[in-house]
Amino acid sequence: MSVTEASGNGVTLAAGRITLNYNYIGLSAVPSSRGDVRYSGSGNRGDGVYVERTSKRNKIGVNSSLTVGAVGNVISNNRGAGIRMVGSARNVIQANRIGTNPAGTKAAGNQHGGIELFGSKKNKIGGNAVGSNDNGPNNPTGTKGSVPENYVAPPQGNVISGNKRESILIAAKSKGTLLSGNFIGTNAAGIRAIPNSRNGVRVLDSDNTVFRGCTVTDEPFVYYNVISGNKRNGIQVTDSDNTVVQANFFGIGMDNTTKVPNRRNGMLFDGNSKNPHVGGVIPLGNVAAGNGQNGIAVTGTVSGFETFNTFGGLLAFKGAAPNKHNGLYINSTGGDNLARTNVFSGNRRNGILIAGNTTGMTVDPNIIGLDTNGKGPLRNGGNGVVLTGNARKNTIGGNRVSVIPQNAFSGNVGYGLVLEGNARNNKVYNTFIGTGVDISTPVPNLKGGIIVRGKARNNYIGATGSQKINVIAGNIGYGVTLKKNSSGNVVANNNIGKGREGFSVPNTKGPVLNQGKKNVVKNNNTN
Repeated sequence: MSVTEASGNGVTLAAGRITLNYNYIGLSAVPSSRGDVRYSGSGNRGDGVYVERTSKRNKIGVNSSLTVGAVGNVISNNRGAGIRMVGSARNVIQANRIGTNPAGTKAAGNQHGGIELFGSKKNKIGGNAVGSNDNGPNNPTGTKGSVPENYVAPPQGNVISGNKRESILIAAKSKGTLLSGNFIGTNAAGIRAIPNSRNGVRVLDSDNTVFRGCTVTDEPFVYYNVISGNKRNGIQVTDSDNTVVQANFFGIGMDNTTKVPNRRNGMLFDGNSKNPHVGGVIPLGNVAAGNGQNGIAVTGTVSGFETFNTFGGLLAFKGAAPNKHNGLYINSTGGDNLARTNVFSGNRRNGILIAGNTTGMTVDPNIIGLDTNGKGPLRNGGNGVVLTGNARKNTIGGNRVSVIPQNAFSGNVGYGLVLEGNARNNKVYNTFIGTGVDISTPVPNLKGGIIVRGKARNNYIGATGSQKINVIAGNIGYGVTLKKNSSGNVVANNNIGKGREGFSVPNTKGPVLNQGKKNVVKNNNTN
């Protein structure tokens, strides 16, 4: 059925448990002179599908056979949103083309968003990304255990691209939305941009949103939703708590090879959002690479943020796909934020930038500037980690149990670690700077190990009590440089130019250059 040129909405759902499938809403099929079928129409003047408060538990699009590429509805070219829900709940939106032509190859955008949810709870956008049969195919990465992976489009996901605002807007306390297996900002093949004009997904004042590519039991590594190619951010989460983002691609295509940049950040968490959780144990990590700004950005007063198993600036277990700025950008005063078990390498600028008035940020343990094995260089074009502005009371290092034994900031074009501006009262321990994760091989930072410059003050570089020492070795330049205007910094109880077992891994210019006033350098094991 084709529904087009209506004076209001194309379809309005007022009753519940309705199935809407095999429809063209906003487009009409027109035979062409070449004998094929083209699609045209001026669209509906309102929304393509409007779901009222009285209408719940509907199915908009169905692909129960799990046929890859099957299309439920085409909802495009409408003057309002493709689908708008106000106060509705427990609906399922699957296997649709929203904002594109039926083939998912060209834009036919809705003038508002692709999907807009207002005060609507527990809705599901997309479907299972992987099969549940242990002996059968495991979409989207092909047969379980296969190497190399065979990426296949999730059969119940939607293609939501080419829309004039957000692809998906989740707003006004629309709690508990689940997104799985969608291509947002790309074509149906998942490897070319069909941009949404704003963000891929905007979550505003809506808690408990879940972006789920797979579950912890899925094998091999599975990543999908693909949220790439959008004109702003892949996702922007504002004033929304308990967002979960697991096993998705941001800024690259579905093949884990093609760069499809979001023009700003892969992920942006801002406002007063609490407890955003990005990633998890293998295979729940995300890829945030190839974006126009940062892989992940955290600003405002966001608190309780965690990124775990993110590939920031590189493809999953492959080479670089640089974010043009940083792998991770933190400028949040909320505190209690954590980067653990990530690889931030291959970015144009820095692996991690901690800026502004950031406080309460912990970086432990991460690979920054190295490949995923932690043994060879995959350089960030700037530095490994930078603390700048008024960043204070942040911790670099720790003792978390991980497949990464400790921080390793090595192989970067600049320094492994930079403390600058008015950065103060920060702590650095249990971090390798200039070697691989196993310390046996030098992987030098090309300007030096650590530099403390500007008016950075009262920072402590070294172990205290039972903390494990830093190893600052193998760098081109000095192990630690303390510049003229720095003051009150302590460099103590480190191995500088030596491994923990005492063998020599010298820095080319020497262990420490101290040009500042009232800095303390003591009790280091140097070479």
